[in-house]
Amino acid sequence: MVSRFILTLGVAALVSACAGPSVQAPAPEPAASKEPEVREQTQSQGGASQSLLTEARQARLDGAFDKAEGLLLRAQRIDPRNGVVYLEMARLYATTGATEEARRIAERGLLYCTGSTCEELREVL
Repeated sequence: MVSRFILTLGVAALVSACAGPSVQAPAPEPAASKEPEVREQTQSQGGASQSLLTEARQARLDGAFDKAEGLLLRAQRIDPRNGVVYLEMARLYATTGATEEARRIAERGLLYCTGSTCEELREVL
């Protein structure tokens, strides 16, 4: 009799545990709410790469070619679809006499350029 009571009590506990409050995963946020965050990241990346481009141009003009290359590679990692980065890299390689590398970079930059940047990249070719 006692074992029957314990068995009944165990089944009741199991049933009540299964019927407890259900926990639901939070509903996913709509895609529209994430857009401003993406735009902010893009703008900050553009600002960072622009700063690196300015510094790299000056380094190239000063003859600090290794420094310019390092800055341009950082800019490329930050903003890999910025045609101006490729233009500056092509100019750097052309200045240092690495004409094949300059052409290769200019061709790649044509994938991402707009306006006058495209014309300047074509001049490197």
